[in-house]
Amino acid sequence: MSVRKLLLKPKLIAQSKTLTGLYPHNPKKQTDIPTAERLLRAFYNFTLNLLQQEIMSLLGLSPFITTWWIIRLRN
Repeated sequence: MSVRKLLLKPKLIAQSKTLTGLYPHNPKKQTDIPTAERLLRAFYNFTLNLLQQEIMSLLGLSPFITTWWIIRLRN
C-alpha cells in the first residue's frame, strides 16, 4: 500500500475534497484520486504554493519540516 492510498485518498473522501492543479495541460481539472506521480510532480519546483500546502496538510506534514526536508534533498 502506498502513502497515497493509506493517507491521502481516505482524507480526500472524508472531507469531500478534490485536488486542483495536478494536470499541467489542464490546471483546472479536479481529482479525488491523484496518482503518486502527479503528487510528486506537484513538488518538482518546491515553492510552497497552495497545492503543495494542501497536499502536505492532507498528509499531516508541517510546511516547516517539509521545506527543511526538500532543501536537504537539493543540497
